[in-house]
Amino acid sequence: MLQLRRRFFGLCLLPILLTCLDNGLTLSGQPKEYWAGNYAKAIEGNHWHYQLLAYHPLALVGEEAASMLVFVGMILLMPQTLALTISIAVTLGYMVGASTWFTRCFVACLC
Repeated sequence: MLQLRRRFFGLCLLPILLTCLDNGLTLSGQPKEYWAGNYAKAIEGNHWHYQLLAYHPLALVGEEAASMLVFVGMILLMPQTLALTISIAVTLGYMVGASTWFTRCFVACLC
């Protein structure tokens, strides 16, 4: 049990936090028209996530929660090397996703 807890905090916590950050920035970066109900006005670089956002914001939230559960399960159950690889891949993916929103906001603030 202690090893499972250590693996969770060591390999799962950062990907979960970055997933929350990326999705929080994605949802907060949507225009006013989107929140007025015109979901076709969604802004998202990932085509799959755009389709989910164009359907409803909760579709994105549900899909991301499910994918995080799958990733955490894989990290906790796989051998250490594979778990580390998955953790790094998920962390880098969501870090890049969040950084695109930071750069978008930074450029918009400069203009």
